Amino acid sequence: MDNRGSILIMTLTFIFVFSLLGVGTIYHATCQNEDSEKLRASMQAFWLADGGIEYARRSIPAVVNENDTSLGQGFYQVQSTIDQTDVNGNPIAFDVISLGRVQAQGQRRRKIHAVIATAEANIDKVFKTRGPIKNYDPPDDPDDSGQCDPPSSVDWICSEVEPNSDFSLTSTFNMTLEDFYNTTHHEYEDPAPSDIAIEDLDDLVIIKLVDNFSVQLPSRQIEGAGFVLIDTTEYTGEKVPTVSIEGTGNCPEGEGEDCGNFSGILYIIGEAKIAGNPVFRGAAFVEGSPVEVTPVTGNATFRFDAQAVDDALGDVNNGQISEFKIHLWEELPC
Repeated sequence: MDNRGSILIMTLTFIFVFSLLGVGTIYHATCQNEDSEKLRASMQAFWLADGGIEYARRSIPAVVNENDTSLGQGFYQVQSTIDQTDVNGNPIAFDVISLGRVQAQGQRRRKIHAVIATAEANIDKVFKTRGPIKNYDPPDDPDDSGQCDPPSSVDWICSEVEPNSDFSLTSTFNMTLEDFYNTTHHEYEDPAPSDIAIEDLDDLVIIKLVDNFSVQLPSRQIEGAGFVLIDTTEYTGEKVPTVSIEGTGNCPEGEGEDCGNFSGILYIIGEAKIAGNPVFRGAAFVEGSPVEVTPVTGNATFRFDAQAVDDALGDVNNGQISEFKIHLWEELPC
């Protein structure tokens, strides 16, 4: 009798223990399933929010104000506002907030903020270099006129010149060197002065220096404005590459007052020396190492010209590489 009672107690104990294990396993599996559902719903909400950002990008130049738009198993809402315009008042940057939400074990929400901008850049200097400018004397005028003694006989306004600046092609124009090569219709490699067609300088042009240490832009009058990129990333020579913008600034009779000018954007990747005697209107950049010194020689006149910069960027826009791209992306707490 005692043995049978013991066996019964042991059997009931085993049944109880295994019942607890079974209930625990089922509860754990249920919790895991709920957690998986929540995670899946959260990821769906994230992709809905990200989809709202892309919808806003594709809707540009229009602003969007979408509320509770159904997509898949959830909803998104997205609002965009104009953040920046160019000199003509055209929008070039948009601020976008997008929220995605999915119902699963409660509501799962994800929010994304983005700034979407075109290749239009906030350019306000006539000359920027990553390193120092040789013999450049910063402004030191008692009357605060903004004039100073630049290298040689170069004429520029000191407030429009910025040496030792941190910038790159991508940070300035929101596009890469590969973008340029994929788009330009005018590409030269180690050109002689007579090789460069004057009409090309009213467009998007890449001039690649490999063996030739010097490039000379034509000295004739240039109508409109262009974007000229000098690429020295594969340069093999020992001499510092020299970019000459030919011209006297003094126009022969009958040629008008703009002869010998360059208008637009000149962007140099690598170390370079700037030479020549033209009237330069627009913006020039030398993206070399911060330790490299940029010499500037000749009797050139440099003036920042917002319209020339805008026209040059218009050449980039026409090449369709400056489509609106995501410039800043961040997830925000809901």
